[in-house]
Formats: sequence, C-alpha cells, structure tokens
Amino acid sequence: ENILLIEDDAYRFLCTEPPSSFLELIPNHTVHISSLSKPINSFIKTAFLFAPSSITGSLADWIRFTSSGTSTFNSRLAKYVLEQGWLTKISIEKQQLAKFSQEILKDKFSGIEYDIYPTAFHVWVKLSANKSATQLVADLANEHIFVSLGTEFAIQPEMGEHCFRIALAGEPDKEKLSSALTIIASKIS
Repeated sequence: ENILLIEDDAYRFLCTEPPSSFLELIPNHTVHISSLSKPINSFIKTAFLFAPSSITGSLADWIRFTSSGTSTFNSRLAKYVLEQGWLTKISIEKQQLAKFSQEILKDKFSGIEYDIYPTAFHVWVKLSANKSATQLVADLANEHIFVSLGTEFAIQPEMGEHCFRIALAGEPDKEKLSSALTIIASKIS
C-alpha cells in the first residue's frame, strides 16, 4: 500500500500493441510521465505527468520550485499537435522508420549478436570478452561514427563494460546509416 511507482513512458509510442501501463493497472500508486519530445520532435519539450490526487499538490510545488516553468509556445504547439491527431500519425511513421532501419541493421549485422525491440531505434551490442567497448567507441569516433558505451546505460557499470549502444535514428540519411553499420560490423568481427 505504501508503494509509489514512477513510470517513464517515453517510448510507448513505438509499441504497436503496448502492454498495460502501471497507470492503468494501479493508478493510485503510479506517477506516470510522458512527453512529446520522443514521439514528435526533440524540440518540443513538453511533458505530461499523471499522479494520484493525494500527491498532486506536493508534485506541483516541487516542479514549480525546481524548474523555470513552461514555454507558452511549446504548450500551444503540443495542444495543436494533439488536437490535430498528429501524435498517432507520426507514431506510426516512426514505427515504420524503425522497422526499415532495423532491416538495414539485420543485413549489415549478419552473424553479430545484438538485442533490439522490433520497433525500437536503439541497438544493444555485446562484444566478446577480449574486445574493449571503450576502444571500439573511440575508434568509431575517429571515423565520425558515434555510439554510446554500455556503461552509460547499465544498472551496474561492470555489466556494460563489453557493450555499446547504437542509436539508429541518429542518422536520418539511410545510405550513411548503412555505411556506418558496415564499418561498425567490420570492427566487431
């Protein structure tokens, strides 16, 4: 009864059939955070927070004291986007883009082990124990290919020592993405 969950729902839009959220399952124990920056555009810095009524006042005070407020432009733009039904349309387009990017990945990473959700843009690659993720990330950066160290995302840093993450949406040009994935694959093998 005294549990409060904080649910970050940034990537739900990529799920074609998302599971029930904690907000749906246990609304009186869930603070649910969603935004338009991932599904629409990173420049729309508008978030939505749903919380149990018992803590709404405290949360509102905390947000007011720790932030500089909201942008009227962003709030109006968010309202317009939602009223026009663009969120659903853009979400479907992004799901399709993720699937297309993954087809390129699948072609270039044949024989390489990686983890990715079917409609996601982020790829988790685990290297063999004799390969250094730190060195690989540095080598790729020298070729202007930027990936992230696994230690930046692992719950325990040692879990990410031989891992790195690729953001497929980081390169909108599909030919450049294909070329970068070819180079990454060659450095892994």
